[in-house]
Amino acid sequence: MAGSDISGKSTAGKLETLDLEGTSIVSGGGNYYNSNSTSNNIIGDYMFYNCSKLTTIKVPNNVTLIGNSAFDGCSSLSSITVPNSVLSIGLNAFRNCRNLKNFTIQDGTVELRFENAFNSHFSGSSIETLYLGRNLADDTSGKALYHPSPFSGNPVLKSVTIGSNVTMVNRNSFNDCIGLQSIILGRGLTEIGNNAFHGCMSLTGMLTIPNKVRILGDSSFEGCSSLSSITVPNSVLSIGLNTFRNCRNLKTFTIQDGTVELRFENAFNSHFSGSSIETLYLGRNLADDISGRALYHPSPFSGNSALKSVTIGNNVTEINRNSFFNCIGLNEIRISRTTPPTAGLRCFEGISKTVCRVYVPSSSVSVYRAVNGWSEFTNISAL
Repeated sequence: MAGSDISGKSTAGKLETLDLEGTSIVSGGGNYYNSNSTSNNIIGDYMFYNCSKLTTIKVPNNVTLIGNSAFDGCSSLSSITVPNSVLSIGLNAFRNCRNLKNFTIQDGTVELRFENAFNSHFSGSSIETLYLGRNLADDTSGKALYHPSPFSGNPVLKSVTIGSNVTMVNRNSFNDCIGLQSIILGRGLTEIGNNAFHGCMSLTGMLTIPNKVRILGDSSFEGCSSLSSITVPNSVLSIGLNTFRNCRNLKTFTIQDGTVELRFENAFNSHFSGSSIETLYLGRNLADDISGRALYHPSPFSGNSALKSVTIGNNVTEINRNSFFNCIGLNEIRISRTTPPTAGLRCFEGISKTVCRVYVPSSSVSVYRAVNGWSEFTNISAL
């Protein structure tokens, strides 16, 4: 159509703007490209193939499918909106759209499938801004284990906004999007999958996880080396392996106050390996992994020599064994609870008990000085 003839040979097509809003694509007529012909409410395979002058198109809001290579080679197209009626997007649908900067998937409640999601859909394109308004289907086939997302590995993607209808950021969704600088996470999120933002080294500043999220998957923020602060809400029940590994500029980590314990899966302190948290707020109990290999390192924070300050919230009733084992730089602990939390085995081993100051409620100074585990500190004073 306006870019090539029925046999696929390039033409001198001049189509630049096409507004199909309020219209319907219907079946019938002759073939438009090789053996392809129109079908009801479908942007068929190769329908706009090599329409290199096309800069603007409005897709009908009743289209249910965008076919293989439907916009392949539309090199002048700068922006496109996928309506919430679309259920499936075919292979190479937006390949070689080299000026495609803005991609919008409208808000919706039915998931959108990128067929055979092996991230070929945008190959040769350069999306910088993405709005994701609904869940994407997660291809569970074997070859999708590493690249199930059409957006993973895009080095020029800068900004992602996730709408409130999205409940899950799929595994590998933005894996190795090294130029991603800004993410807005929707309030409807309940899970962030494995490797979802792995390697997003340009994400900067403070990140607050939305307060409905229950699961942070393995390596979900691994390698986000420019993040400085992360807040985990009290809705989160589980944090996977290596979740914050190699976040080397992560200085502040907050676990919000809550009454349900938080589990760091297989707590063998790999969660923050290569990171350098200096300030920790612990607002609830952590689950204690009682598996055999966790006997020496059950805590995600043990062995962190950069940790300087820990604040323990009123809901914390127990400091698990090895929690701050060998945190040799820890020089301040602040506790708001009047009743001392139980100090587990070796939880403060390796910390200088003469250098580290412990601040507690004024009415409880004498209590802390007399309780096992806390009495070893020589500098316990009032907050």
